Amino acid sequence: MEIKKAAIFFNPSRESCAAAADALAQAAQKSGINYYFADYSASLNDVEKDTDIIFSVGGDGTILKTARAAAKSNIKILGINAGHLGFLAAAERGLDFVKLFEDIKKDNFISQRRMMLNCRVYRQGREVFGDLALNEAAVRAVSPRSVKLSAQYCSLPIKEYTGDGILAATPTGSTAYNLAAGGPIAMPELDVFILTPICPHTLNQRPLLLPSAGELRVKVMSEKSQSDAALSLDGQINFPLDCGDEISIKNYEGGVNILFPKGYDFFNILSIKLKWDSR
Repeated sequence: MEIKKAAIFFNPSRESCAAAADALAQAAQKSGINYYFADYSASLNDVEKDTDIIFSVGGDGTILKTARAAAKSNIKILGINAGHLGFLAAAERGLDFVKLFEDIKKDNFISQRRMMLNCRVYRQGREVFGDLALNEAAVRAVSPRSVKLSAQYCSLPIKEYTGDGILAATPTGSTAYNLAAGGPIAMPELDVFILTPICPHTLNQRPLLLPSAGELRVKVMSEKSQSDAALSLDGQINFPLDCGDEISIKNYEGGVNILFPKGYDFFNILSIKLKWDSR
């Protein structure tokens, strides 16, 4: 892969991220690659159109933030873990970044398309909010009270959910909030919605796998004027919901492209990061 211009995206308030970003910039300069630091506070709204790659330096949260902007601009992402888990990272801080650039040029990295969610909120038939999510869209209570939600897929009712809420996860997000809520792990290559209830007030509701070709709609059902519910995208963007609001969740066409080393092994990552084989 040829790199003419690279964006380096990191949280400057975190010392480990700033140090890794600085080392990456020095390596880019030695490799003759034009680079710039993207503004973290602007959430990559300043990304330049001729950017070939965005280096996301930090934890998985930084990659989630990067993905929303990169998907809209069709720019590849390479994650460098300077955080804790680093489930989506292709490299760790402390790596020889000059060699990293050489490996990218030699096509020793592969691009994986990861599914993203296109989420829209409709209030009395009018769109009032919209954005993307890489991991999940969660419709959940914002106070320690249960919420009542109805869901339908391709106009077919799935019935009602009462509890802390429900979440629609991508396969990428299957190892995040979805996993903690008791949902299944899915291979990243799949194109499915994973619909998982959050602390349901029943023993009968279980996660569902739905083809991503259809539309999933969730409606807030409440007898109160205030719904006590919100839409949360990747745990980073939160939009308050009113009673009667409908959330449309679709597969975002094109998704986002994330770079991983050749030989990337999803099951090995499960073993390393989530201690899959520990006893």
